[in-house]
Amino acid sequence: MPRHDCPHLDVLAFFKAQGKGCQTRINAVLRAYMEAQEGRQPAASVSTVRLPLV
Repeated sequence: MPRHDCPHLDVLAFFKAQGKGCQTRINAVLRAYMEAQEGRQPAASVSTVRLPLV
């Protein structure tokens, strides 16, 4: 059975290419999405994470 508990390799490569702290950025994006789906305001720490616009 294939594993589905980690990002696709292209997504992971994108975040890794941004440099150190890629896991923190991935977690921030996932948390913001989760909170948006729950109708909550994002946590303050999430709003301070700046992702590059591509």
